[in-house]
Amino acid sequence: MADSFQFINIAIGFLGLAVASYTDVRNRTVPNLLIIALLALAIGYHIIQGSVPLMAYGFITSLTAGLLLYVLGAIASGDIKLLVAIGMLIPALPWLAFPPFPLLLIWVTLGIAATYVMTLSLQRRNIFRETKKVEELAEGDVPVRQFIVKGGKVEEFLPSTPMHWLHSPFSSFNNTRNMYERMADADCVVGWSADGLSKEEILKLISLAVQGKIPRELELRRTIALVPAFLAAFILIVGLSYLLYGLPI
Repeated sequence: MADSFQFINIAIGFLGLAVASYTDVRNRTVPNLLIIALLALAIGYHIIQGSVPLMAYGFITSLTAGLLLYVLGAIASGDIKLLVAIGMLIPALPWLAFPPFPLLLIWVTLGIAATYVMTLSLQRRNIFRETKKVEELAEGDVPVRQFIVKGGKVEEFLPSTPMHWLHSPFSSFNNTRNMYERMADADCVVGWSADGLSKEEILKLISLAVQGKIPRELELRRTIALVPAFLAAFILIVGLSYLLYGLPI
């Protein structure tokens, strides 16, 4: 009974990621109700198992890694919440205690996503960028530049990309610090969130464009649904670790 019970969290994690993948592909969102359900099941599971400290370890690990990727603009807030829920539910596989499962899940997910993006880039150009008129912007669109508005003046700010962080971490750190200093002193900031533009931000951009303070067309980052890559990574890690290490008896 104990041996089978420890795989319940893996089954819950798989089902949760499958549902989240469907909603992410369909409307680019991860329902908060699903996240709450996964968190409740994670807490209940670890209380019954007597492994609350291990759950706390998974929470800290997944939250730290998720926030770092969010700052780099690699994932959105919904992805962070899902990662934390899975990290709390499955801090480590029962037969593969190292490395921590949340970190392993992130590494493999990013590898799968990078492979997918590279495949698309071979099929067509401008895979990473597109241009839209401000009137055609939709919720979730991610502008390449951020707009800092202060005293009626608008300043465009280009944040550091994940690749720039890898090549020039100190320069990227100074760039980010400077950006946050300007944001703290601004009247408003548009386009900062990795989740993309909100309705209010779109209306603000349209107003600024009408006033001639920003271009009528903006360059946007093309984004992909990341949760299916989470699901694929989950299946790959669990399957390969089972084949390599077997199940505990």
